[in-house]
Amino acid sequence: MKWKVLFYFLLLTFITSIYDAFTLPDHLAIESSMFTGIVLLVADLLNVFGAFCVAYGKRPVTDVWFWGASLALFVTANVYIQIQAFIQFRIGYTVDEMIVHSIIFLVVLTISSLPMVKLIDEAYKRGNKQTA
Repeated sequence: MKWKVLFYFLLLTFITSIYDAFTLPDHLAIESSMFTGIVLLVADLLNVFGAFCVAYGKRPVTDVWFWGASLALFVTANVYIQIQAFIQFRIGYTVDEMIVHSIIFLVVLTISSLPMVKLIDEAYKRGNKQTA
């Protein structure tokens, strides 16, 4: 049940982030390249897919390397955009705002990554690690 709740939470945040990307005023949006936006979209989509797999017991992909690379992409892309948000914010953050924002960000990122961590753990337990 908890995995289904997390899946629907991640799906909702994924849908709202896409909506937000099209409706957010320019003076509030973070300026980033189209490549960054596509990487974030793919990373978030893989994260939602992983949450779906855990929530409903589907395992179309059981490769450790696939889920490991997906997790690395998800974490790296989100940390990169978080750093860009701190650098490019036009009004500026105070140090205490950055600390609080970073703590909340890390908690949400950790919770959001749990389905992929579970998939990696299950793949290791099954012995589905492919050698390069």
